[in-house]
Amino acid sequence: MGKDTDARFQAWYGNLQATLRSLQRIEREVEEATGLAMASVEMLVNIEFHHDGRVRMNELADTLLVSRGGATRLVARLEEAGLVERVIPPDDRRATYAVITDKGRETLARGMPVMKQAVATHYLDLLDEDELGTIRRASLKILEETGSNCDWLVEDLRAEVDTAAAGADA
Repeated sequence: MGKDTDARFQAWYGNLQATLRSLQRIEREVEEATGLAMASVEMLVNIEFHHDGRVRMNELADTLLVSRGGATRLVARLEEAGLVERVIPPDDRRATYAVITDKGRETLARGMPVMKQAVATHYLDLLDEDELGTIRRASLKILEETGSNCDWLVEDLRAEVDTAAAGADA
């Protein structure tokens, strides 16, 4: 028997360990396919899924849970690779946007099928639909409570949870 018998803590810690261990495998496969670290792919996904493939730098840092300096350095590396560009709009010189380029979209198009397959292999296929529904509902609840800056993700999760609830009521 383990050292901590607090079932609530075990649930959280077990989920953390399962996520981190599956993420290691997913990261390896995505990096092999794209040549990019998972943090870079996550940044491209977040830029692409924001408003028309552009997001303010400070919002991007908040979304990715990195410092503004960390986001700036990562954007600089992606910019050097031609995957994003920084744009300062003429109507608001104080704002800087990260904008995904065509090359960034091509990289995502190549990497997303690999990422989805790796996620399926190392996480999703290990769970049944009821378990995935529970994860969806729990993720939505936690993201709403913690003030997630992933509005697109919260909206998608909410739509899936609502659709599932409507199907259960029918």
